[in-house]
Amino acid sequence: MVPRPAGAPTTAGAAQKASEVAAIARRCGSTDLLAMSTVVQSGVLLAEGRVAVGSARLDDAVCAATAGERYAFFTGWIYCLGLQACMTCADLLRAAE
Repeated sequence: MVPRPAGAPTTAGAAQKASEVAAIARRCGSTDLLAMSTVVQSGVLLAEGRVAVGSARLDDAVCAATAGERYAFFTGWIYCLGLQACMTCADLLRAAE
């Protein structure tokens, strides 16, 4: 394992920021921003090795994008981040979907 440099981001820090973004999204009524926070939360879960929960969260965001419920800008980001997450945890079947 590579040692983490002092001051480097942590999964706990990323989870906290994703929760803050989700709260802002709910307060503003932005489903696009909420979906982006869900993708970040799924990435944190996957990084922590919680693959089943992280994949389920990722599916929530990607399904909404696939259904055309997001603006094109957010849809693109959700697809890219979703594919990256699938490739990182070697879930090639999910990536192909």
